[in-house]
Amino acid sequence: MTQKAIVLCPRLNEGSDISDSDGTSMDSVALNGTLLGGTLLVKSEREFQALSSNDGNKLERIMAAVGVPRSKI
Repeated sequence: MTQKAIVLCPRLNEGSDISDSDGTSMDSVALNGTLLGGTLLVKSEREFQALSSNDGNKLERIMAAVGVPRSKI
């Protein structure tokens, strides 16, 4: 795969539940390796709208639910 380095990013979960702008719960959004490149893939326009809302902490909450806390590393 590589001769120089490999990066391992452990996850506790594949994704996290999200809600749309009116607070209606949606299916879980799954995060994959594209997140490491600073991108996030969604499956529908509704998921896109929910994730691109004005709630700046939404993505941070999703990543906190997926990632391993520094205190556990």
